[in-house]
Amino acid sequence: MINIANVERVYSGRIGCMCGCKGKYSETPVSIKRMVNKATKEEWEFDEMAGCYHVQTETRQYAVYMKKGSH
Repeated sequence: MINIANVERVYSGRIGCMCGCKGKYSETPVSIKRMVNKATKEEWEFDEMAGCYHVQTETRQYAVYMKKGSH
């Protein structure tokens, strides 16, 4: 379970580079809540090095970045 208070930002974009050129990072409470709800309904992997939960579909990739030390 992901605690919304521990989320730093979220990402949604097309598959490939995650620098922001193919998608968007957001720190708004609405975007964070939406992405956390999506993550809890599906099985997302946690990447220890990146500090985020993530999943890739056929067309998009999503990530929930946690605050340091909160995972």
